[in-house]
Amino acid sequence: MIKKFILFMRMSRRFGAYTKFVKQGYNSDMARQMSDELYPPTKEDLKYERSRKNPKPSFPIFSLLSLLYPNIATYYFTKFNVTLLESNSSKEFILLTGICLQLLSCLNT
Repeated sequence: MIKKFILFMRMSRRFGAYTKFVKQGYNSDMARQMSDELYPPTKEDLKYERSRKNPKPSFPIFSLLSLLYPNIATYYFTKFNVTLLESNSSKEFILLTGICLQLLSCLNT
């Protein structure tokens, strides 16, 4: 994890230098050569830069959790035989919140 962060910071530094040279009027080949002289790349740097061009799509864990929570709340709601109007306890309020979140998640997908 730390190694990837260090490689990302090196790549950012090299890209920043490249952008600076392009803005100063150099063509892309000259800017690349000058940024390589300023910040010489290692084999790991070049490999990391190549891997960043085609990033692998990550698993959408937050989407999974946002869809899983309302389903768990609905399952929890089916355990009760009491309607929301008959009782004022906090469990029913939590259930109502879960139902609302479930409906909102259906609207967002």
